[in-house]
Amino acid sequence: MDEYLLTEREGPVLVITLNRPHRRNAIDLPTADALAAALDELDGDPELRAAVLTGSGSTFCAGMDLKAFAETGERPISASRGGLGIVGRPPTKPVVAGVMGHVLGGGFEIALACDLIVAAEGTTFGVPEVKRGPVAAGGGAVRLAQRLPHHLALQMLLTGEPLPHSACPRARDGQRSRPGRAGPGHGTRAGSSDRGQRPARCRRDQADRHRDPHPRQRYRPRPPGDDHRPCPRLARRPGGRSGLRREAPPYVGGTMTALREPAVSEALAATDPLRLEVRAFVDEERAAGRFAPIADARLAGWDEDFSRRLGERGWLGMTLPAEYGGHGRSALERFAVTEELLAAAAPVAAHWIADRQIGPSLLRFGTEEQRRMYLPGIARGEVYFGIGMSEPDSGSDLASVRTKGVRTDGGWLVTGTKVWTSGAHHAHAFFAPVRTAPLDTSHRHAGLSQLIVPLDSTGVTIRPIHLLTGEHHFNEVVPDEVFVPDSMVLGEVGRGWHRVTSELAFERSGPERFLSTYPLIAVLVDALAQRADRAGRRELRAPARPPRDAARHVARCRRLALVGCRPRCPGRPGQGHRGPVSRARSWPQADSLLDVEPDLDSDDPTRRLLAQAVLHTPGFTIRGGTNEILRGVVARGMGVR
Repeated sequence: MDEYLLTEREGPVLVITLNRPHRRNAIDLPTADALAAALDELDGDPELRAAVLTGSGSTFCAGMDLKAFAETGERPISASRGGLGIVGRPPTKPVVAGVMGHVLGGGFEIALACDLIVAAEGTTFGVPEVKRGPVAAGGGAVRLAQRLPHHLALQMLLTGEPLPHSACPRARDGQRSRPGRAGPGHGTRAGSSDRGQRPARCRRDQADRHRDPHPRQRYRPRPPGDDHRPCPRLARRPGGRSGLRREAPPYVGGTMTALREPAVSEALAATDPLRLEVRAFVDEERAAGRFAPIADARLAGWDEDFSRRLGERGWLGMTLPAEYGGHGRSALERFAVTEELLAAAAPVAAHWIADRQIGPSLLRFGTEEQRRMYLPGIARGEVYFGIGMSEPDSGSDLASVRTKGVRTDGGWLVTGTKVWTSGAHHAHAFFAPVRTAPLDTSHRHAGLSQLIVPLDSTGVTIRPIHLLTGEHHFNEVVPDEVFVPDSMVLGEVGRGWHRVTSELAFERSGPERFLSTYPLIAVLVDALAQRADRAGRRELRAPARPPRDAARHVARCRRLALVGCRPRCPGRPGQGHRGPVSRARSWPQADSLLDVEPDLDSDDPTRRLLAQAVLHTPGFTIRGGTNEILRGVVARGMGVR
């Protein structure tokens, strides 16, 4: 194997060593390809049963080699196994990560993609990229919540602070942390349970039982003949240990110490002054008659002046660096501002898409020219974007888009049709995945490119799509041989699918998924509290009644948004369904408890909001995939389809 990756066979075990100590074992493209080739060897050789992945020197892996990327522009993405040579498609046979020193960023993603983590004393884990706004995009945001207790995963994903190995829960009895190097014959030893007892991976010590809020979701023996029984959290991979039901692998090493006061609680409390500031601003705007609460205000409430006032207060582009007009604040602070604005049904539609996903995508994939062109205006609330993903007959199946880009001198001629583009009649531009290479039916996601298309370009036709309410924010956008210069390609040509899915990570994980009709829930609670009879108070107190049911749904979805979970993430297919469910349930609950008739033209906010919610509800079953599509995703994840 190449010098930057060493492999050695020790009986049925393949030992893989990252061998770039001068770069702290950071991964460049050749290393990613070499690691993928080693894992292919592991899967393809019947004499190999497992692998140990470790690093040379004092650090396991520093993640992506940013210096190499700056010099060559090549990302360490293997064609066969995805990012860093492992995180996209881990091997089917078990892999143990022997880690030491700093395990950060992409290095942590690599460790999380393994089946077991064996840590040396003094090891620290972390995802520091969240301090700059990005998410752990190699699967870490999903895998962390499966491998660590909920409060520790939240702490790491929201604060970016490193977690010492001493704060990680020890996985099994009989496993102890030892000073020195973590690897074959060193450090914590996996599976070192006492002889004659159950296998180590089927046991938890007593303290771990007390800490685990879901004791039934652990490794446990699978009954004979139960090969196809669905696992509650993660389907068993082919080639896994036949006597176990596949679950999220835990950390090994460290003590039983857990943080008594999770840092995330302190971080949330620290946003209270900011929340009060936003509430005071919203109350002032409402008192001045500048807006009235409406259902689905993030799409229907287009007010460019309101967006500019937010920009003046530094509440747009909050996580963007100051050099691009941003404010360098944390993702949690942005979450606090966003949540307060949505709960108040403020008119945020003008800046919504640009601030939520366009800015972070440009920061991550855009050229310096693109960043300078758009990011300062987004932070000021003066530049607005749409989304050009869906097409007729290409909604949930986004890989089937037929809008094409034909190569021409200096750029591309784009022709096709995009649909459901919110705000296109006001926006300056939109992101559009287009097919720039012929469709390969065996690799449908290949050949797509993400283009930035100015909506005032010659050849762009925008046609309105009116809602049942009569409102107009959806559009059909028809580009006909629209010229898009090479400078407006986002990232590399042909890598559009990666850009789209990264953009969706921002789109599908925010609080808007459950706050679209929150004003109606608030009105419902207020109306019941003001009722003179005792029945209203009983409705509020009853634990099984709709108001509390709605509150529980909102609280549950809020926790998901804080974690930043993707709706259709592997192993948790049901999460993508919760946002639409919570929104769709608010109006039947209000209708069943309040003796009022919906009326769009009423001066009564309860009747008006109820009518708006009823008429907006059909759209809730479409965004992010129809109910039928989402049920299919759930069924596939459960192994019943």
